[in-house]
Formats: sequence, C-alpha cells, structure tokens
Amino acid sequence: MQSTKQVGEYLVAAELCRRGWSATTFTGNMPAFDIVGVNPDGRVALVQVKTIRGGSWQFDARHFLHIDVVGGKQTVRGRVEPPNPAIICVFVTLTDSGGAEYYLFKLRDLYDYVAQQYKGGFRPKRPDSTHFAVRPKDIAQYKDKWELFSAFGGSSLPPSSLL
Repeated sequence: MQSTKQVGEYLVAAELCRRGWSATTFTGNMPAFDIVGVNPDGRVALVQVKTIRGGSWQFDARHFLHIDVVGGKQTVRGRVEPPNPAIICVFVTLTDSGGAEYYLFKLRDLYDYVAQQYKGGFRPKRPDSTHFAVRPKDIAQYKDKWELFSAFGGSSLPPSSLL
C-alpha cells in the first residue's frame, strides 16, 4: 500500500532530522533511494526505506542473485553487485500501537544476506518463483542501529553547493 511506504519514509526522515540531519523524501520518484540526508558537516547519505505493517519484507531474489531455472530447478550462479553498496537501508515495521521499529544496515549487507540465505533448488508449486522474504527476526541484530549514520563516511558536497 502506497500510504504504508510514505509513512515509513516520513518517519525515517523525521528521525534523521531529530538526530541533527536534514532529510528530504522523494515519495517513490527515485529508483535507488527514497531519502537524501545531509549532516551539519555537509556529509550526504542516500537512504532506501522499506516499510511493512506486519509480516515480512518481500523481494525478488533476481535483484540480488544471478539465477538460472532449468528443468524446474533453480541454480544460483552468483551475486549481483549492488548499484551503490553505501546506500543505507532502513527497514520499518509499523506497530499496532502507532509506533515503529527500525532496522538499519548498508545495502551491501542486504545483498550478502540474500546470497547467504537463498538456496535455489526445486520449488514444486512454482519452479520459476524467485520470491524471497525477510522477517524482522531475521535482521534483529540491526534493530535501532542509528549509529550507522554517525559513523557514515558519505561523500562531502562541494563548498559552493552548501550556500
């Protein structure tokens, strides 16, 4: 649902602002990221937000892996390289009480996770399905890791663009 996506983006942008960053959302108009954050020193972070109201985040494993399907069997040939491994991912779970839980990690960590967990093989009901789900418990070690932004080494804007 589009509103779930937007709520997550706005919550992440607000949290970044609360932590001293300036943040701008693009409401789904940018293919690789949802938010640009700039800290007081002019350091830039690109942020990808994925939001759910429960359950799990859904993906197509072909975005992360090279997969062949022959005779109903899937074979993983290797990993796809992320377009920008430094992008920060924030996965958001909206809670029933109106709050949110946040899981923060680098995009390359998501690619590594899918590569480790997706096995391929036979899928009896839909041999060509490359569906992959990530549940909050799968990424519990990344919960509330906002320090990723304080340690973020992003790129500096040229001085003229800070005026």
